[in-house]
Amino acid sequence: MTLCKIWLPDSGQFADNCDMNEKRQDIRDLCADLLDIRWQDSKGKIHDEIATLEDISPSGACIKMDHRIKINTVIDLKYPGGKFVGHVKYCKREPIGYYIGVEFQEGYLWDRRKYKPEHLLQLRLKLVKNKK
Repeated sequence: MTLCKIWLPDSGQFADNCDMNEKRQDIRDLCADLLDIRWQDSKGKIHDEIATLEDISPSGACIKMDHRIKINTVIDLKYPGGKFVGHVKYCKREPIGYYIGVEFQEGYLWDRRKYKPEHLLQLRLKLVKNKK
């Protein structure tokens, strides 16, 4: 199993463990920002909602929303001046909403020079193999 740990780049150490299984290979930047989200459900209805961006990497992001979105649904994450397009990789129910993992499509990879979330922390999540 691969665990996710919080990487503190200034100290060169990990802060602690998270309990989620992680498949993304890129280092994630922890952040907080509000994004406009748009997706189409299986009945063809278009949905618009505001979501909180929780973390981001070049290949994907984690957002928190009030509604569930099915796995593999194509989703737009709109930010001032652009958008990311991706598909839902996971949707996990939590006590206050859903955490949704999004893998960005080719041509929509994140670049901090084009979009910097409102609150971008220097804490980073890095993958570490569990030695069990």
